[in-house]
Amino acid sequence: MLAELRRDHRLVEDSLRRLEALVAGLDRDRDPAEVRRELDSLAALMETHFVYEEKRILSALNALNVPGWDRSPPAFLRTGDTER
Repeated sequence: MLAELRRDHRLVEDSLRRLEALVAGLDRDRDPAEVRRELDSLAALMETHFVYEEKRILSALNALNVPGWDRSPPAFLRTGDTER
């Protein structure tokens, strides 16, 4: 799980670096469509990453043996999933 999260974080960092370079080059005849494509790519990557990350973190929290959580889990653990 952590390796996958690290990989996603590297992908986001790489995309941010590409975006920064594209934006910096806009005043040198850079095609604005390239910036839009990179933004779209970054948005899709971050959306899927956050969904995955949230599921993994909730799964890890649900696996904790915390007294009382079995009877009454905190609201942030209530996802509607039956995965525990």
